[in-house]
Amino acid sequence: MKINNNSDFKIELPKYIKSLIDLLNSKGYEAYAVGGCVRDCVMGRLPNDFDMTTNATPDEMLTVFCEYKVIETGLKHGTLTVISENIPVEITTYRVDGEYHDSRHPDKVYFTRNLKDDVSRRDFTVNAMAYNDKTGIVDFYGGIDDIKKKLIMAVGDADKRFKEDALRIIRALRFASVLGFDIEEKTAFAASENAELLKNISAERINVELKKLLLGKNAIKILKEHSDILAFVSPEMFSSCTEKLKKLSTAPDDVNVFFAFLLTDSTEKEANEALSRLKFSNAERKEITELLSLQKKDIPKNKIEMKFFISETYIELIPKYFMLLSALGKGTSSAEKYYAEIRDNKECVYISDLKVNGNDLSKTGISKGEKIGQALKFLLRAVISGEVENKKEELLEFAKNNFLE
Repeated sequence: MKINNNSDFKIELPKYIKSLIDLLNSKGYEAYAVGGCVRDCVMGRLPNDFDMTTNATPDEMLTVFCEYKVIETGLKHGTLTVISENIPVEITTYRVDGEYHDSRHPDKVYFTRNLKDDVSRRDFTVNAMAYNDKTGIVDFYGGIDDIKKKLIMAVGDADKRFKEDALRIIRALRFASVLGFDIEEKTAFAASENAELLKNISAERINVELKKLLLGKNAIKILKEHSDILAFVSPEMFSSCTEKLKKLSTAPDDVNVFFAFLLTDSTEKEANEALSRLKFSNAERKEITELLSLQKKDIPKNKIEMKFFISETYIELIPKYFMLLSALGKGTSSAEKYYAEIRDNKECVYISDLKVNGNDLSKTGISKGEKIGQALKFLLRAVISGEVENKKEELLEFAKNNFLE
């Protein structure tokens, strides 16, 4: 990347953003795209969304955007959402923050007319750039240089930034993982020194950041280098992960598999406690704990064993099971071949795959209720083991011979 002059660097702003900037400018106000969207454009990445900042106060913005649909997102903090071409855009007044007492939110914010005051309170230099077509990139804190160096560096005093908002500690790790960057030395030291403050951050917010971190291209490196920080978030997952990660050359590309990998040395109780504490959904907890249970079983050695193995879980989970075994350094090629044959041929592995149902069995004279259920399970085992073909007449005959007195 070569940028000789920030004013020469042009970003192709979407029309729905440019029109808002132009409208504010026409009313005498400054306005910029700001933060991650500028960073992504400088890096040649497609931004997920565009945020804006302006020296117009919330009341002034309400006047400027009187013909737009406006949602008063956080008016007292200077933010409102303007719907432009059916796309919501958050626009925030330049502001400076007051004191922080909860390691997360300022007690009060103060509006300012100065852009530098606003970006000085932001987390990292790469996120502290602003842009409009007239001015080009405004980069007070060297964000472009840090992108060139592939560094995550705090704006100003790193210790102060993390004490203000401890979530920034996890965000530093997340950005480094996702962008493939390193964390600047003083920033990394301050993150480690303040890691205990993470106890003040909601589990839901940490959960979101962790998932993004684990799916980043630099995840393994970041976990190895900063497991001491992450251990404050979940000792079960991270306090002894460094050794485990040494044998992992490629991170699992499924986040639940990665969490299961990190929890493989934990007891069932410890795993459940960790997942509950970090507010995983019931569905996520079920999948992760099921993967932990499956990986403790013997790997199926033939097709029949594979069918019985699948019958005890759900077939969609098996590829994730193989992914977990691979991360743990276990060979799965034969088992994967059997699975592929079973899946592609839609072979019988569940009661619902049988060519008979409970009504069919009841017509043969088998009592309703518990015995019907037992018979269906018996038939499934017989089909899987090859004792009888999955054909209606043969199954009914087999059931009569084994369940009718």
